[in-house]
Amino acid sequence: MNHNSQNQPTSCMTTDTAGDETSEQFVGNATAPDHFRILDRDDFSLLVGGRNSVYNLSLYDLSENIDQRIEWQSTDAHRELCQLKGKSADECQNYPRVAARSHGRLLVCGTNAFKPLCRRYARHPPNHHLEEYDGSGRCPYDPQHNSTAIFAVYSRVARICLNDKGGPHTFSDRWTSFLKTRLNCSIPGEYPFYFDEIQATTDLINGIYGSGGSRNDIVYAVFTTPQNAIGGSAVCAFAMRDILDAFEGTFKGQESMNSNWLPLEKEKIPTDRPGSCVEDSRALSDSAVNFVKTHPLMDKSVSSFLARPILIRVSLQYRFSAIAVHPQVQAMNGNKYDVMYIGTDDGRVIKAVNVASNEGVFDASVDEYSRNPVRTAVISEVQVLPQGVPIKQMHVALTTEKLIVASGDIIKAVTLSHCGNVQSCRECVALQDPHCAWDSKQQQCSWVGNRQFPNPERFLQNVEYGKTEICNKLPALLPGDRHSNRNPGTKKPTLSESDRQKTDDIQNEILIEVVETNVLSDEKTTNHNKHETDSLTVEAAEGNIYSAQALMTAVVASCLVTLMVGFVIGYLFSRRFRHPFLQDTSPFNEQHNQLNRLGPLETPLNANSAYMPPRSKNVNMVANVCSKPDNLHLELGKERTLDLRNSTESLDKDLKCGTLQKVKKTYI
Repeated sequence: MNHNSQNQPTSCMTTDTAGDETSEQFVGNATAPDHFRILDRDDFSLLVGGRNSVYNLSLYDLSENIDQRIEWQSTDAHRELCQLKGKSADECQNYPRVAARSHGRLLVCGTNAFKPLCRRYARHPPNHHLEEYDGSGRCPYDPQHNSTAIFAVYSRVARICLNDKGGPHTFSDRWTSFLKTRLNCSIPGEYPFYFDEIQATTDLINGIYGSGGSRNDIVYAVFTTPQNAIGGSAVCAFAMRDILDAFEGTFKGQESMNSNWLPLEKEKIPTDRPGSCVEDSRALSDSAVNFVKTHPLMDKSVSSFLARPILIRVSLQYRFSAIAVHPQVQAMNGNKYDVMYIGTDDGRVIKAVNVASNEGVFDASVDEYSRNPVRTAVISEVQVLPQGVPIKQMHVALTTEKLIVASGDIIKAVTLSHCGNVQSCRECVALQDPHCAWDSKQQQCSWVGNRQFPNPERFLQNVEYGKTEICNKLPALLPGDRHSNRNPGTKKPTLSESDRQKTDDIQNEILIEVVETNVLSDEKTTNHNKHETDSLTVEAAEGNIYSAQALMTAVVASCLVTLMVGFVIGYLFSRRFRHPFLQDTSPFNEQHNQLNRLGPLETPLNANSAYMPPRSKNVNMVANVCSKPDNLHLELGKERTLDLRNSTESLDKDLKCGTLQKVKKTYI
């Protein structure tokens, strides 16, 4: 197949939003969709299925090994038939979706214009295929089909025996061991909340979980709610032993089409258990094969390995779409953790770890709600792909310590951690990242994931709680030293436009972390509370470091001094600029005082009382002073009784000379 130069996928080096960290990416052609799919991988390369091609990419820089490219187009007849069915020209291409390597040969299956085909290739030359056969049942028809998910009401897992050769006679083209059961990823409670649609899974991971040191084979998966429901996503883990046990349980069945699915009685199940692996499935009875055909669903669902989700997000902005795990990363204290990378349908990658994975007991005899607690620490959340571009697949490349992120038209490699972005001991430890530890000698946050050091005591790390008192005892770095000790390309990223958009999105999302602290011992709780009281350090503009206690003392002292100075200044100011009416004995002042005394008429004046009722109503009349001489001019130093008597006499005179008149209500 001949490509135009502008249509050729390219590998290039790019700079991320931090402005100083480089990352590699492989970009598809600009004129048509590629629908990239990671098909297979080893320690050095990736096989990526695209439009009419299978690309071989180096894990070190995502450059293409062009001599290893497989080009495979659909025939003209298949494309014409596909378009007659109403499909577009882009859909009616061949998109390889499945690949497997065995004994030096490569099996590839593609959509082939909605008529799947499979080819088996020799190792050299790669474009020479040995055989070709129908790929129905082995490969999806639609290039956009998510082959890791079953689009039904519930998410399910199925089991098929490797040596299943089909049934006898009329059942020769049917599986004889196909059974399926439901995966239960839900928030436990009286009314559980279910995440029913599975989006992606990891490979099988063998690890040590719980305080007993027992090993388990588990698989992680991301689930979402239906599109017409509340936007929710969750990560759950499932143990392989629990999945196998579910297939040994009771079958579900219906009495009729309108009946509920209920457990079948034992007498209705054939003697030779249906779905079991046998040497020759073609020797099975018709009744056994027909039972599997009509009763493929098991009654018991597979419960989550931790009895609850590990991480839950409720957001109107995005949903989980992919997951990859760096398994069993050993921390400095010897504990091992599975570091999860969760991709979203808007291009984000969330890094998280269950910091309680080394606590609790994992045993089949233990009740599922008494198992290991879940305390998930979200380490980082980074916009890896452009806003709105969904992440389809992710893969952790251990040889290069990179995370491979794939969308429909972009494949990108990014670092597994951002240890160098933090600049203090407390910040580094607070990450709770098994990949990062504070190097007390180099005074920087360094990558330590799964590495052995001759003197591990120089590295500070606390994945369980993210706190350590030793950080407070270390000497503080000067501002110049902070930057001089940093590795190249590890500057703290600036807030980009996408980051600001992400900040706005936080207002529309809810992070739910399932935490159970009742399983912690009193000693751990005491230590945890003690860590919370660690003194903080505040860096001033000049680079000096002050303790929180000294800063608080300075603030309180400043407030007290300010209050005392303000009181003294206010007192002196009031003495200096006292209003003249306080010493004025003009007729207006006295008249105003007399009108105040007229307030509540229902309260009689009492000459022997020192109480002067306040004016509680607005005065609705004004007084005109009579032309005759009166006794309104009173001195403030006279006795109170004389003042009240003169006020009464003055009021009588005003009434006699008719100086009080009703006027329009006026507010002065």
